[in-house]
Amino acid sequence: AFTSKFHDPPDDSTGSPKSLKLVKEWLDTCIEEHPRCASFCGTRSLPLPTRVIDVGSATSNKDPVLLVSNGISAPYVALSHCWGDSMVAKTTSANYLQLQQGIPFQSLPRNFRDAVTITRSLGCRYLWIDALCIIQDSSDDWDMESSRMHLVYRNALLTIFAARSEDAEGGCFVTRNAALHRPTALTWKGTQQGEMFWRIRKNASQAKPHKGLLKASGPLYHRAWVLQEQGLSGRQVAYCAGTMFWSCISRESSEGFSVQLFQNVLVNTTQPEILFFRLKEDHPQRLRMYNFWYHMLAEYCRRDLKYVSDKLPAISALAEEMSHVLLDTYVAGLWRKNMFRGLLWHTARYRGRRLGPRVCPPRHFVAPSWSWASIDG
Repeated sequence: AFTSKFHDPPDDSTGSPKSLKLVKEWLDTCIEEHPRCASFCGTRSLPLPTRVIDVGSATSNKDPVLLVSNGISAPYVALSHCWGDSMVAKTTSANYLQLQQGIPFQSLPRNFRDAVTITRSLGCRYLWIDALCIIQDSSDDWDMESSRMHLVYRNALLTIFAARSEDAEGGCFVTRNAALHRPTALTWKGTQQGEMFWRIRKNASQAKPHKGLLKASGPLYHRAWVLQEQGLSGRQVAYCAGTMFWSCISRESSEGFSVQLFQNVLVNTTQPEILFFRLKEDHPQRLRMYNFWYHMLAEYCRRDLKYVSDKLPAISALAEEMSHVLLDTYVAGLWRKNMFRGLLWHTARYRGRRLGPRVCPPRHFVAPSWSWASIDG
């Protein structure tokens, strides 16, 4: 149910010109050759988010600037990243006008600098970063922009995932031994024609089961907020500890290996395409969509959330998209037309022979007691 092929051997750095060129090739191939992706992803110029970072041209060495878009339409790239314990590079009411004059490139944390470099290499002028494009000390601006978050990631030409970085300074790019990421082709003679491919792992602990054929991993994917960014981004490039991963609706690729996905393969909890159905009351996909939501909630509740008060906001963008898909009313994490099933949630305290983390009601109101979101943990 899939086809595969090798790419050229990877380079010694994920930030090298060769590596940046590969990401550009992935994007160009998706735009030009993937009709399914063209139906769901941002290929045309859509209205920009309220604010974006203008990174300049591909050869620009000028400092980026914060741009108020005023409704203009253009392609843009989004960044998904870990903030860490402290984030000095952010937009506030005090520096808002100053950043519109220019943002000193070297003052930006590595995640942001690398994202600017990637965006420029793609020939794209605009970049969206939450810390810079939302006024962080304005609750009104935060409420307004968080309500539009589903559009930010859904309409992005590409989302960059700084997966390897635990904080803003970890960066996307890494120097590595490229030989460890080259696939090995072994000659095999059998009765049937065809090809077989192997990847040789250094140790068995590297082989972790997962639902996808190619799997991006890193500290970023421990964050609850990131789940909706994964679910809404039609095209993704993830910078992991030793390699890069590409994912779109039609293809998954890593450096050296590529897998073409077909309609009936990989119903992933973060597969964006499933969010673009429009279901009628009796549509056979309706049950599949509710199943998608509950599987996604199980993954969401396993992830880290710094503030308990964010439990519903951190998944609200996905819920907004799902409400249009299901034609259903979202009520505190559950769906009105599927409420009987939604109320059957339970905590998973026991994990094998060990107790899982303790779960308890939060100190302050987050959700009604009948909602899964009412439990802290």
